[in-house]
Amino acid sequence: MTSGAATFPLITRHSSEIIARLERPSSLGGSGPTSVSVREFWAHVIGVAQRLPETRCAINMCENRYVFLVSFCALLLRGQTNVLPPNTSKATLTSLVKKHQGYVLTDVPSDDADIVLDRGLLDQPASHALRSSGLDIEIPERLMAAICYTSGSTGSAKPIEKPWGTLYRSSLINSANYLRNLNTPVNVLATVSSKHMWGLETTILMALHCDIAISEARPLFPADIRTQLEALPSPRLLVSTPTHLRAISLNKGPLPEIQRTLCATAPLHPVLAHNVEQTTGGDLIEIYGCSEMGSMAWRRPASAEHWQLFDGFSLTENVASGVIISRAEHISEATPLGDIIELESERTFKILGRKEDLINIAGKRGSLSELNSLLELCPGVLDGVIFSPAAANGAERLAAMLVLDNRTDKKTVVDYLRARIDPVFIPRPILLVDQLPRNENSKLSMSLVRDLFSELLKERNSRHPAAGND
Repeated sequence: MTSGAATFPLITRHSSEIIARLERPSSLGGSGPTSVSVREFWAHVIGVAQRLPETRCAINMCENRYVFLVSFCALLLRGQTNVLPPNTSKATLTSLVKKHQGYVLTDVPSDDADIVLDRGLLDQPASHALRSSGLDIEIPERLMAAICYTSGSTGSAKPIEKPWGTLYRSSLINSANYLRNLNTPVNVLATVSSKHMWGLETTILMALHCDIAISEARPLFPADIRTQLEALPSPRLLVSTPTHLRAISLNKGPLPEIQRTLCATAPLHPVLAHNVEQTTGGDLIEIYGCSEMGSMAWRRPASAEHWQLFDGFSLTENVASGVIISRAEHISEATPLGDIIELESERTFKILGRKEDLINIAGKRGSLSELNSLLELCPGVLDGVIFSPAAANGAERLAAMLVLDNRTDKKTVVDYLRARIDPVFIPRPILLVDQLPRNENSKLSMSLVRDLFSELLKERNSRHPAAGND
């Protein structure tokens, strides 16, 4: 680090605070759920940092949330970059290793990994005699702390560089909004991966700078979410996505009280937001953002349509193109947003949809986002997507792929839609599937959706040539 270079603390927690709760038996505290203090966490960070090779970066593939938190900080302690892959495919891993000239770090045994962090290492009693708990550790502002990748939902995933100064400042801004009017300490359960921006900001960065304890679990199904919530003391905060929250609201089993639910990654219908609040007993706050800017605005969709910008952010409209440009004091480059946004004031706005969601069929204009919001509320639809089979949204008809419960058929869905939308937007054909190709954050890659649709349509037509577009 050069003389005079700006630095920011890696962690701003008191050594006695609880930073994580481990769900499995551990020698850190006997059998059952185990609380990990900041001091014990820091001992784990040092233990992992001592095992890392001298190099510039690592492809951080750790799946367990606590192990990821430890490894993320250990890399920063060694001045290395966390490269966070968009997916876990072998092809992606091979490409990232070649591109970044880094080593592979994981907690899952793999022939492709250079270092495997055995979770048992973290279960050992803290062996490092520490006078501090990392509170005096400063990280250079310009250190490239992470290279995150966009979800690739509308194209190829692209890398986004995140210097430590940006992540540190954003974590302070975010926590003021995520935890607004909440009493702390609070226990956090998340259904999303920590390797993508939504999970990174809410479960990793927030844990370093707020009085919260993260659960190491990442449950996906309602019964598992309920079990993990029951293991956490109150107050509780849930970090999730519309897909997971819809599954929770459809499941009629009782949930432990959740003081707040944070949701992002896709628009949330007000009816679904209200149902979730009824189910959880707390408020639901929706967060708006993108990989380039991170979290930037919030609203409570059960009662408000407009979004409120976080402090430090601004939105301006490019008059010539109509594109909305986002800027922030702690982010070096401005970012054009992919959503159609109506500015209400300097601090409030309304989202009308995404540009790629606009469709024109038989001279009638519509929005795929609005159609899919209606589909979310259709009884018997466990998951589904209405889309244009053509990448440019220029198909003469829309199509759909649905996951239905065993009491619902395609006709029921069509009748539901026909009562609510213009007939030209009724999808045809509709294919039934066991599951949709969602990523770790429940986002859909439209290229994967179209590939799966084409494959299934060919297979169906080969078996039933007369089926046509039914």
